Amino acid sequence: MNNGTILSRVNYFAGQFLRRQDFADEQAYQIALRRRHNIGHHDWGIVVGLDVAVEEGALVVRPGVAIDGYGRELLLASKRSISTDEFQRLQSNRLDAWLLYETTPSAPAPQGLVACSDSNTNSYYRSTEQPRIFLERASASRINPRRPKEVPAAILDAPVQLQTPDDPLVRWPVYLGRLTYVPEEQDPQKQFIIDATDRPYVGAIAEVIDHPANAARIEVGRIAKQQDERVVGDTKVVYSANEKRAFALFVPAQQSVLDPRFEIDVDDNNYLRGNTTLYGNLLMANGAVQFSEPQTTDDEVPRDNPSIYRAQGDKVDELRIDLGKIADIPRTFVIGFTAEDGSFRPSLKLEYVPPEAGKDPQPLLTVYGDLKLKGLINSAGVIERTLTKETLDALLASFQAGIAAAGGK
Repeated sequence: MNNGTILSRVNYFAGQFLRRQDFADEQAYQIALRRRHNIGHHDWGIVVGLDVAVEEGALVVRPGVAIDGYGRELLLASKRSISTDEFQRLQSNRLDAWLLYETTPSAPAPQGLVACSDSNTNSYYRSTEQPRIFLERASASRINPRRPKEVPAAILDAPVQLQTPDDPLVRWPVYLGRLTYVPEEQDPQKQFIIDATDRPYVGAIAEVIDHPANAARIEVGRIAKQQDERVVGDTKVVYSANEKRAFALFVPAQQSVLDPRFEIDVDDNNYLRGNTTLYGNLLMANGAVQFSEPQTTDDEVPRDNPSIYRAQGDKVDELRIDLGKIADIPRTFVIGFTAEDGSFRPSLKLEYVPPEAGKDPQPLLTVYGDLKLKGLINSAGVIERTLTKETLDALLASFQAGIAAAGGK
């Protein structure tokens, strides 16, 4: 017999006399085996469906499947209605909905197939596993759906839970959502408020997840001290090693040894390989952008799009902000601030001005505001000239004469 934690199955042999208990033990073994798979390879919760919704002005729970914490399947084959009388019965306009494992006798034994001496009135041919929707008054605070109050804390806190009881009185409810009823509201879509935020869903418990038809792989917490290999079709796939790896995502590529496209190690370093396109804003908190390896660039080949990169040439290592190929639409580099009214206020702008005939376009730098220099201006257009004291006195005298002629002081 199988009590849910010890593996014990019927051993058949020739000439064996089979009793009712032997068949019951065989069935119990198979049931417990499947349920241990449900909770050993997966986390419990909703598998699919079981949405609480409003249909034709009434509350319903749609068909779906869930697995409770004891590994029992909760299959709702058709939608179930929730009557508004439940709110009145429980004297609350806010209810929490749960799904419970339940079995009921469904097919009495046909006449003549029960022994005359059998006085058991509970003899039936079938037991139907049909889950039950359980409603209760919602608490003032949010619930923790991963800690149902019906389940003993010793089981919830155990490192491993492999008990698979079949008794429906041993309950492990699966949370479906919080329902609020507003009877004075005339619109059925507004009369019921459904909060499905805290619904628990199943998860996979695994170290490695491999695609069966290609080299794609997800590693979750796998310590890869050496390269790993597997055969996909007629191709051998080799995955790189990293003993500090905490998470990795591999995709098929033309490489002898695959490196992960995305990788996180135990030292809190993140690695992203390959070209990356980001749709949306990038916020870096307490971080910096570093270009560690410069690339050799051919300045004869223009870049079509604006970019920032580190370039290496003949004895040159530069960090470039490249506005891209000069096009019909002017491209500018602007630094500025957002004002209190939400408008953008430029502080510095770099742009190209239309060239004169036969000349190359030249950059134009515009500064909005004061320019403060701590150093010298070095320009090929500056003419250096040494002033003698006599020349300086004559220059000051001419300034003074000009001011006096203008009536100034």
